[in-house]
Amino acid sequence: MIKVVIVSLFVSLGVLTPFVANNAFAADERGRYWTYGVGKKTCKDYRQARLQKEISDAVYKSWISGYITSSNRLTDDTYNLLGDNGLQAALSWVDGYCEKHTENTLYMAVANMTAVFYSHRKKTK
Repeated sequence: MIKVVIVSLFVSLGVLTPFVANNAFAADERGRYWTYGVGKKTCKDYRQARLQKEISDAVYKSWISGYITSSNRLTDDTYNLLGDNGLQAALSWVDGYCEKHTENTLYMAVANMTAVFYSHRKKTK
């Protein structure tokens, strides 16, 4: 009985693993996926909130922090994507990007920032 359960478990895992692995980083056939929150807002909106020091500025900072945290969690061999830089360095980079690309989304700005910081990241030990 135990042998049958163990064999069934391994067969189930073998059959289900491709489906689970493929859905871990799921996107559509063009590599697109849904973005939540202020990541869908334009850089123009982001800059306005940052310059006015509105309460929404904290919302933007929180969204960016969450994006960086999830990147730390999901990027192989990465402990801290920002390396020796702090959140303020990331915000400054995004500020500069958004100044030049006002119609791009905040998501695009932060995705570009993570690509730039990637080579300076702290790796897992």
